[in-house]
Amino acid sequence: MDIITLLIVFVIGFFARLLSNLAGGGAGLIEAPLLLMLGVPPKMTVATRKFSAIGGHGIAAYQFHKFKKIHWKVAIILAVITVFAPIIGANILISVNEDLVKNLIAIMMLVALPFTFFKKSFGMKRKIFSKSKEIIGYVVNFFIFIIDSFIGVGGGLLSSLSIIIFMGLTYLEVNAIRRITGLTLAIVGSIIFAFYGLIDWVVGFSLMMGGILGGYLGANIAIKKGSALVKVVFTIVVVVSVIKLLFF
Repeated sequence: MDIITLLIVFVIGFFARLLSNLAGGGAGLIEAPLLLMLGVPPKMTVATRKFSAIGGHGIAAYQFHKFKKIHWKVAIILAVITVFAPIIGANILISVNEDLVKNLIAIMMLVALPFTFFKKSFGMKRKIFSKSKEIIGYVVNFFIFIIDSFIGVGGGLLSSLSIIIFMGLTYLEVNAIRRITGLTLAIVGSIIFAFYGLIDWVVGFSLMMGGILGGYLGANIAIKKGSALVKVVFTIVVVVSVIKLLFF
């Protein structure tokens, strides 16, 4: 690729990770279609995005940890669960109808969306739930991580919603946790994709550099503004995601 195209990729990475760190997900909405437009093959787009996410998630995770915003117990358990998701997801990718899975993700987000609109306290203050409900949350996220490992769009947002619903954490806490799970998924996924030669390293590094800058800025804005801003951006991104997954 020429230098102009790589600069465009850098800008894409910046805005995608800025959005992701403000909303707790949604980078795929920007990165995936634009990389495809630039001529990157579909499977290579998924793999290259996964590799580039290491930078954005990594810098954001550091910032959230620095300001003590990460609920480490939940983050570590989810990260361990995340390790196995790409292995299963890679096998499922061969036999599952991708469009069907995308539609299911959109419908699940649509069902959960009223919580963000009609419950003002939803995701704003931490709530204590039963141990059984928390375990259900871990199981639900395991399946979401499997889906996210081969679809790449919508999984992060759905994971954020499920953590709030089943574990009672705030939008900001969930956003911070998502950096840890996202980083884990990106590292494991990158190892698998690299083995199969699916990563475009030049595009990936350009996307990663933009993502590091966007991730740093997005995390700091989220930390300063708190759950109120994250909830607004999250809701907007979920609505856009549902429309994209169902109609485009």
